[in-house]
Amino acid sequence: HHSGELSPATLEGRVVHLADRIAYVNHDIDDALRAGLISPSDLPAGPVALLGESGSERIDALVHDLVDNSFDKNEVALTAGVSEALEELRGFLFSTVYPQALEQAGGERIRQLITQLMEYFLEHPEALPRAWWPGEDSPPTGAALVRSVADYIAGMTDRYAQRVYLDLFVPKCWANL
Repeated sequence: HHSGELSPATLEGRVVHLADRIAYVNHDIDDALRAGLISPSDLPAGPVALLGESGSERIDALVHDLVDNSFDKNEVALTAGVSEALEELRGFLFSTVYPQALEQAGGERIRQLITQLMEYFLEHPEALPRAWWPGEDSPPTGAALVRSVADYIAGMTDRYAQRVYLDLFVPKCWANL
């Protein structure tokens, strides 16, 4: 429901399309504000001045514009200025909010991957590659183990860390699904 610029053929379809766009743009902005991805001052000033500062003010302004501009017409549309303001907010979501949200989600997965690798090698020091053993015949222990594991993981590329993780935690029969 976020893509495509084709307009529905029926008036009912157009109402649904615009109502969906109004709702998701405003709810996604409210969600981003609550999540701390953006602050109110980050929002584009023009649309905020025209439509309102809060989500409920924006929705109210958009719905009133839609009804007022469509009443007694064989067309369902926002006025040009209000439509441009809505599209500017939508563009802001795609350029600023959505990439940040994806980055944060990815950052959490990376944190989990590193934590699980650390925990595994600290619990199974014998699984640490021998190049990371300070002595020849036995894996490190204590502070030396923590340092060796941290150095080993810190030296991994993203792809190598993912491969090690898959090798350790994903059953072989699932790895190629």
